[in-house]
Amino acid sequence: MVAISKPKLQTDLYLCPACDGDGKHYIDKPDAVEGYKLARTIACPLCDGKQRFAKDSPIGQAVKAFWETLNDIRKHEYLKKVSDFEHSKEVARVALSKLSFDEIKALRDLDIISTDDPGEVLRKTFDTI
Repeated sequence: MVAISKPKLQTDLYLCPACDGDGKHYIDKPDAVEGYKLARTIACPLCDGKQRFAKDSPIGQAVKAFWETLNDIRKHEYLKKVSDFEHSKEVARVALSKLSFDEIKALRDLDIISTDDPGEVLRKTFDTI
C-alpha cells in the first residue's frame, strides 16, 4: 500500500521565503565530509540576514500572503491525493469482489496484487456472500 504523507505546512508566516529563515545563502558547494560547515555565506538579499519580517510591514504582509497561499495549495494537493487513493481502493475492491478465490490466489501468487490488501478484500468479499 502506498503511504500518503501529510503536507509540510509553514507555521511561521513571516519567515523569509528566499532563505527559509536561515538569513544566509551559501556561496560554496557543500563538502563531501563536512557539508556546509566550511562553506562561505552571504546575507540573504531579501531579508538582509534578519530571517523574518515585521508583522506590520508591507513586505511582512506580502510574505504572510505567500505562505498562506502555498499552504492552501499544499493542503488542496494532499486532499486530492487522498481522494484519488480512496477512489482507487474502492475500484480495486469492487474488481476483486468479482473474482473467485482461486483467481485472487493466482494473482497473489504471480505478485500482480499485493499480499496485504487481498486478504482484507477476501474477508469483505466472502463475508458479504
